[in-house]
Amino acid sequence: MLYMGLREAEALQMLWENVDWKENTYCPGGMVGSEGTGTKGKEDGLLTFGTDMKTWLQKAKDENEAKETKSIWVLPSEDGKPHRKQFTKKAIVRAGVVVGVKLSPHRLRGTYATLLAKSTKGNSFIVKNNLRHKDIRTSEGYVEMGLEDMRKANLELWEPAQTA
Repeated sequence: MLYMGLREAEALQMLWENVDWKENTYCPGGMVGSEGTGTKGKEDGLLTFGTDMKTWLQKAKDENEAKETKSIWVLPSEDGKPHRKQFTKKAIVRAGVVVGVKLSPHRLRGTYATLLAKSTKGNSFIVKNNLRHKDIRTSEGYVEMGLEDMRKANLELWEPAQTA
């Protein structure tokens, strides 16, 4: 959820057939596969992932392939079916208590949006596309910027680095 900005339902219903190993992309919602039902409002679109996520996915795929009964789901429950709705919520909330912050699956999506906005220097179109929102204003509501972020942006604008 944090690596690709997936909604909890999208993460729990990830399908192996929707992973493109060559392009390092994942398509939630069944655009590639027919089983996916987790995408809100049918907002399909490709999501990219980096090497850390690819390594984790490959390990999970190898473990799945080693089982006698393989699952079509990336994160299957013990019976091989997708986990029930809000499966991750309790674990994420407990983890937040341990580290002293309020966490939820939805907050992870907001964290992803904030980190993405910072890494793209505020390009809200990239944030909108990666979160698969129809309206850019929805995406902008996910991004949290503090006083330090505003100070840094202002310094970069008015006090550019001197070149030698």
